[in-house]
Amino acid sequence: ALNARITTAQINNVHLSNSLIANNWIRGDDWGPRVYIALAADQSVNFTNNIVAFNQTIGAIPCGAMGLGGPASTDIKNSIFYGNTDYQFITFRNESATTQVNISHSLIEGGTEPSILHIASGAPYGVNFNWGEGIIDSPPFFLGEVEGWDLNDKLFYLPSEFSPYIDAGTPDTTGLNIPPYDLLHNQRIWDGLGDGEAIIDIGCFEFE
Repeated sequence: ALNARITTAQINNVHLSNSLIANNWIRGDDWGPRVYIALAADQSVNFTNNIVAFNQTIGAIPCGAMGLGGPASTDIKNSIFYGNTDYQFITFRNESATTQVNISHSLIEGGTEPSILHIASGAPYGVNFNWGEGIIDSPPFFLGEVEGWDLNDKLFYLPSEFSPYIDAGTPDTTGLNIPPYDLLHNQRIWDGLGDGEAIIDIGCFEFE
């Protein structure tokens, strides 16, 4: 069994954006591996401009940040996965066909080779990761990391001037259904690098 705190099972056309899922803990027990987010739907799943960071496991059974599987394809864009234990992704069996997971313009710890636990892999029922452009394998250098703030502070996860994901999101946001403001109600697309070109940042906070 794969248990989750947030699940999209049996929901169609899921869109999750502008969210911070950070500094939580989850216990792996005899029920099996658990994840913070389980993306499984009958139709499309879109996970855009979110931060999933520093979520921790307690217990002997390995857990992960995100569980992937189900009939729908999943698109992950402009998101951060960093500092989660034990795995960034856990895959689970789809009843009908291979699940396609498309990831682009995101900061992923491990880059295109992140920590993945395949509970039920193998054709035709596994999960296939399709890596697009703009994958960053680097520490995020959140403002709180640089300044030594508490992980419980939401502002910990703001980008700092050293963050590699400023203006590194999807250049064309048409059709992504992104809100006009970030999680702090700042303008969502901003020229953070000051080079005259406004490109959305990766994550749920825009560098101002």
